[in-house]
Amino acid sequence: MKMDERTGTDMFAPYKTLVRMVINGRECRVPENNSVLRCLQYLAVDAVSEAELCWNGDCMNCKVWIARQGNGKPAIACRHMVSDGMEITKLSEHLEEAMKDAFSGDDDVNILEL
Repeated sequence: MKMDERTGTDMFAPYKTLVRMVINGRECRVPENNSVLRCLQYLAVDAVSEAELCWNGDCMNCKVWIARQGNGKPAIACRHMVSDGMEITKLSEHLEEAMKDAFSGDDDVNILEL
């Protein structure tokens, strides 16, 4: 799906630009003004959409660890907003499974090529 096709959906909050995010050492570009979980869905729409997630924080299946001062701080991806330069050091098992195809190549993830 092309980027302009994604901006026309109700799935993502309105955004004007893509911000830099690093997930397990891989750089990607995701839409600003969205939760971390929506940004992961942006990168792997089918896999994340079909994953066993509640999208409201009750299940805790979308836990991620965000780099802060050398340590990974846990956060719930559906409730935590993305920020430019955010680095995620670990994904929950559910998200790891959902994102494996998005990160199966050798190169950094470039959303414009997905």
